[in-house]
Amino acid sequence: MSSVSRSRSALLGTISSQAYTIIGMLVSIISTPLMVRYLDKEEYGLSILFFQVIGYLALFDFGFGPAVIQQFALHRGDDEHNQLMVNRIMSTGVYAFLGLGLLVSLVGFFFAPFVPDVYHLRADLAEVAVPIVFTLSVVMGAQFLQRGLGGIFYAHHRQTLIGTTSFIVNISGTILSIVLLSQGIGLWSFVYSNIFQVFTTLLVQVILLRRYSGFMNGVHDSRNG
Repeated sequence: MSSVSRSRSALLGTISSQAYTIIGMLVSIISTPLMVRYLDKEEYGLSILFFQVIGYLALFDFGFGPAVIQQFALHRGDDEHNQLMVNRIMSTGVYAFLGLGLLVSLVGFFFAPFVPDVYHLRADLAEVAVPIVFTLSVVMGAQFLQRGLGGIFYAHHRQTLIGTTSFIVNISGTILSIVLLSQGIGLWSFVYSNIFQVFTTLLVQVILLRRYSGFMNGVHDSRNG
C-alpha cells in the first residue's frame, strides 16, 4: 500500500470513527427512554453499574493493545523478515491477550460476591447481580482476544473496514437489548446483548482476516480496496 493510500485510509478511518461515535450517541439518546420503559429506577441504575464494571475491567489492557498495533505497523513489508515478525507478534499477542482475559475474569469472579453489599441492592436485584457480573467477567475476558485481532486492522490502515462492521454489530446489540427487554428478560437482556456483540465481532474479524489476508503481508489487492 502506497503512502498516499495509507494517508487516505487513515483519513477515512478518522472521519468514519467520529461519524460512528456521533451516531452512536444519538442512538443512545433514543434507546435510553425505550429501555427505561421496561425497568424501574433501581434496575436501570444496576444496568449502568454493569457497564461501569465492563469499563473498569477493560483498563486491564495495560496499554498492550496500542503496543501490538504499533508493532504490526512496523512490519507491513512482504519480505521474509517482516512475515516472520508478524507471525511472532500475532502468536505473542494471542497468548498475552488470553492471559489478560483470564486475569480480568478472575478479578470479576472475586468482585461479584461483594456487589450486593457494596451497592446496597435489594434482595431481588442482589440475587441476579452476582451471576450477571460473573458472566460479564467471562465475556470481557473473551473481548480481550477480540480487541487483539482488531488491532491488526488498525495497524494496516483498515480502520474504516473494522470500524464499520463493529458499528453495525454494536447498533444491532442495542436493538437486541430493547427487544429482549420488551419480552420481559430484564437485566439479563444487557448480558445477552453483550455476548452477542463480543462473539459476533470476533467471528466477523476472523472472516475479514481470511478475506483480506493479503494485507497481512503488506500486499495490496486493488480489488479489495
